Amino acid sequence: RRSSDLIAALSLLLAFQAAMSATLTHRYSFDSDASDSVGGANGTLQGSATMTNGAVMINTNGGVGLPENLFTNYDSITFETWFVDLNYPFLNPGNTQLYQVFTEYVYNFNGPNGGMSFAVFNNRYTGGSWSQSNVTKSINIPWPIPGTTNHLVWTQDSNSQLACLYLNGVLVGQITNFTFTPISIGPTTNNEIGNLRPGAINYFNGEILEFRTYQGALSSLEVAQSDAAGPDQLASNAGSLQGIRVLLPSP
Repeated sequence: RRSSDLIAALSLLLAFQAAMSATLTHRYSFDSDASDSVGGANGTLQGSATMTNGAVMINTNGGVGLPENLFTNYDSITFETWFVDLNYPFLNPGNTQLYQVFTEYVYNFNGPNGGMSFAVFNNRYTGGSWSQSNVTKSINIPWPIPGTTNHLVWTQDSNSQLACLYLNGVLVGQITNFTFTPISIGPTTNNEIGNLRPGAINYFNGEILEFRTYQGALSSLEVAQSDAAGPDQLASNAGSLQGIRVLLPSP
C-alpha cells in the first residue's frame, strides 16, 4: 500500500514540475479603471458598473465591455476571475419557492457562430458553457457561496481535448473529447464582463475583483498557486523540482 502511494505521489510531483503551460494575454485588475495591463485591450464601464475598492461593482444591468475578437487566433484558452455574487436565493414568505428567477453572466464572449461564457442560473447552480454551430457543452456545479470571494478558472486544451472547471483552486468538473476552440468558434462581436447582451433582462449583481485570460490551458498546480496568491498579484513560478522527501509514520 505504501509503495503504491509513494509511486503515485512521485508521479504527481514530477507532473507538477512541468513548464508554464499558458501565457497571460489580458489582465483586468480593476484597481482604478477597466484597463488591460498586459494586452492593451482596455475595457469600458457601461450601464451601472462602477469602480469600488479595487473591484468593478454591478448592481443593475451593466458591466464591462471589451474589444471584439480578442481570442479568434487561440487554439487553447484559460479564463480566470475572482468574483463576489450578491444575488442571494431569496424565498417567498411561507414557502420554499425562489423569489426571483434569472441567469446572470460573470463573463460572456459570443458571435454569430457561438460563444464562451460562465453564468449563474436561478440561484441553484452555475456553470461554464460553450456553444458552436447550435451545439452547447457545459460543466455545471452547485452555486458558489454567495457574499464571499470565489476564484473561478475555466481551461480548454486542444491537444488533450479536455475542458476543466476549477472553483477556489479545486477541480470541480471536466469534459473529455472537447473539440470546441476559440478558433473554431470564430469572431466574437459581443465581449463582456457582466451582462451587456442585447435584450438582456437579467444581470450579474456583485463584484468582479479581477479577470484574466491566457493563451493555453493552466495546469492544476498553476490554478492552485494562483488561488493561493489571490487577485491583485501574479503567482510566482515555483521553479523546477529540486528534491523529494517522504515522511512515513511509525507502524
